[in-house]
Amino acid sequence: MKNPFSEFRRNGNHHQSGHFTLHSNSPDQDINRELLALYNDLTVSFGQKSAFVYEHSVIDSLYKNACEGLTNLSFTVNQLEDLAFYIVTNPSLFHQIPAYAGLFLSALCNTIEPTEFFLELPTSSPLIHCLGYRLSKRKTLHIDGNAGDFFGANLSGGHLILHGNARDWVGLGMGAGKIEIKGSCGSFAGEWMRGGSLSVNGKIRSFGLEVKGHIIEGVDI
Repeated sequence: MKNPFSEFRRNGNHHQSGHFTLHSNSPDQDINRELLALYNDLTVSFGQKSAFVYEHSVIDSLYKNACEGLTNLSFTVNQLEDLAFYIVTNPSLFHQIPAYAGLFLSALCNTIEPTEFFLELPTSSPLIHCLGYRLSKRKTLHIDGNAGDFFGANLSGGHLILHGNARDWVGLGMGAGKIEIKGSCGSFAGEWMRGGSLSVNGKIRSFGLEVKGHIIEGVDI
């Protein structure tokens, strides 16, 4: 299979920083400051609730607040992709809720008009949880790197392609769409999955409860 990142990297408008592709020569200066300020404000305000929360009500509240905050902000796909790189290479931005980075990036993908995104995540950076949360129909998110827990949770028809490994609870509660993992994933894969498909090229440590979609393990995808 052709690596979808190969053409992305050849684009003359991109700047190579080691293995990772950035859209600007000075990413620290050209990051969309309104997006970064919103991310900081929301993580600080919700950080008082818990140091590490995976309760559905809190996760859902974080995501909805991100979407509401983005209503009047303008940003481009390039800024979305560079912000993802900026967040994962600045661990202090994770604040007290490690899952929020993934929820915020998922909200960005779902609120912007374009439908295809490419995120490059350094293997040395902290894992982002909840990437692809509620990714909606017609949206495709390519990720070069590893993902944390709850990758593709509550997927709503979107298409996630991960060139790396994911941790636990992949596709938790997903209702429709497709998740492709080129590496392996952890425990509870597909738990409470209501539809859609999950394909894992490597190994799945264990399957979750009440899996109603399609899961394929150890195939060339």
